[in-house]
Amino acid sequence: RMGDLRGSHVAASLDAALAGVVDPDAAAAAKAATLLGCAAFSSLASALAAKPNAQCWICAPTKFHPALIEEAANAGRHVACEKPVGLDPKQIADAYDVCAFHNVGLHCAFQRRSDAAYAELRRRVAAGAVGAPRSIRCVFRDHPTPAEAFLLGGGGDVYHDLATHDIDFALALARDAFGGGDAVAHAPDEVYAVGSSSTPALAAAAVHDAATVVVTWRQRGGLVATFDLSRSSAYGYDQRCEVFGDSGAALSVENPSAMPLRCADAAGVGTGPRVHSFPERFRGAFERDVAGFVESCRGGGEPLVSRADAVLATLVAEAARRSSELRRPVRLVNAKSSSDPADLALDG
Repeated sequence: RMGDLRGSHVAASLDAALAGVVDPDAAAAAKAATLLGCAAFSSLASALAAKPNAQCWICAPTKFHPALIEEAANAGRHVACEKPVGLDPKQIADAYDVCAFHNVGLHCAFQRRSDAAYAELRRRVAAGAVGAPRSIRCVFRDHPTPAEAFLLGGGGDVYHDLATHDIDFALALARDAFGGGDAVAHAPDEVYAVGSSSTPALAAAAVHDAATVVVTWRQRGGLVATFDLSRSSAYGYDQRCEVFGDSGAALSVENPSAMPLRCADAAGVGTGPRVHSFPERFRGAFERDVAGFVESCRGGGEPLVSRADAVLATLVAEAARRSSELRRPVRLVNAKSSSDPADLALDG
């Protein structure tokens, strides 16, 4: 579904043209190409050979990301990739390193980074609008509920699939508030998570579809970030973030309404429904994501998500997953006293 979504935004862009779609299923590639008005390819190699000036946006399952990134980088193409870039921090670091070796960019698509409201919240926090942050609260309740087969088939990791979006944003907020610079110096100390499964099949497969994650920075005045995660919102897509600081001020990103309608009568006060799902909520962010990738391909700036950002987000997400499995907090350990997040380890 991300391929269809990204393809439609690239095809609609005034700054780029969609050169082609790649899918090993030839029929699926042909169908998408017909809808999007571009060429169809059954392999990345054939697409790279036929389109020597095209760059690459990877929307395949995560396990295929590292090999596809390396193939595109070897061909001298800039790469955008859906999160996470790899299955673990080492894969992610290696992917960024191979792109750097070939002097091409790697753009990791965390859409919070390109969302206007989230970007403004981050700007204001960095400018001191709440003082020193003391708490970050994120809510991510998905809608519609994914099919159980999807969750069981590898798409159901609530920590790496859902939480990682907000984890990345919270880490960026914290680093800004602490003065920027070295990602390791501003990394959290400890992660604790409790997860649950709503059906016997999910429980048997140890797949959580709801969780609460707590991330702490003890060395930074006790900043705490909490993440309330669920795959099943009955009332529409629910995505919020609040930052509260030691000045007593708070900033928050709230849910937009699918219809700006408010009704007040004897029964009470009601508002319009929530947006249906993430394509509607983050439509503007997806458009800016494409524009940002095009600009970076033209030499107009660095990707919003750095190597350190992508590595650290996945490391914290993995700490949450392990914490839920071990039923105890998991600490981030810098045994090598390294400035590279890829050298950090977990104590569980």
